[in-house]
Amino acid sequence: MKISLFFILIYCSLCLAVFLFQRKLEYIPTGTLLEPQQYDFNEAQSQMFKSYDGLKLTYWYAGNQNNEADIILYFHGNAGNLGGRADKLKYIKRNSSFSLAALSYRGYAASEGSPSERAFQLDAEMFLKKILAKGYKLENIILYGESLGSAMAIKLASKYKVKAVFLEAPFWSASEVAKQTYWFLPVELLMIDKYESHKYLAKFSVPIYMIHGTKDSVTPIEHSRKIYATLPENLLKTKKEIIGADHLEFELDYLNNELHNFINEVNINN
Repeated sequence: MKISLFFILIYCSLCLAVFLFQRKLEYIPTGTLLEPQQYDFNEAQSQMFKSYDGLKLTYWYAGNQNNEADIILYFHGNAGNLGGRADKLKYIKRNSSFSLAALSYRGYAASEGSPSERAFQLDAEMFLKKILAKGYKLENIILYGESLGSAMAIKLASKYKVKAVFLEAPFWSASEVAKQTYWFLPVELLMIDKYESHKYLAKFSVPIYMIHGTKDSVTPIEHSRKIYATLPENLLKTKKEIIGADHLEFELDYLNNELHNFINEVNINN
């Protein structure tokens, strides 16, 4: 009896610890964000806007003279910072006619505040409005979501009729991802920031592209398969599975070609 009570106490203590420190596990901001030029991204400028609650948030902006051209709004994953995506952003910018804006989430390098799902989603909407204020139109906006960033892109596109959504390793929900690691815990009860992207899929109306590695050890490919199957049948939707690739293991030239090919397809179908 005493042994059973001991293990129950240990388990309850573990649950409490995970509940209290869950955002330290879910969000992993690291490092310092330098100016874009220090990553040899000379086309971009570091800019700021104020969040709904008055915090200063940083984003990189690489625009064209023509604000009627398409622009990519980029939402990065949960680890590192925007600087770790500099090579990808440079490659896309230098090999396309797109303008580009990439947000550094609150609590991440060069942005104030602390991470949370509610704040991230509200910040993403403010970010979109900031870009629209520069003269861009909704029909020219491409939402690009990387892993966690897919949740921001999907929810935004469920509310705003943007041009397209392009996703790397999206998930059905963050709680489903967490269950993979913390299978021994009552994740649904403990988790606050669940990012339940699946709730926005049934009536989704924006063209969507997903790319996922078949050996993804962070977000299993089944997430993309479930998303694809749930999206409306008549929707322009594409899913590419990269054989043997782990989480976000995609060649830049391939990603860029897929992005261009998909947007060309969107243009043809409009």
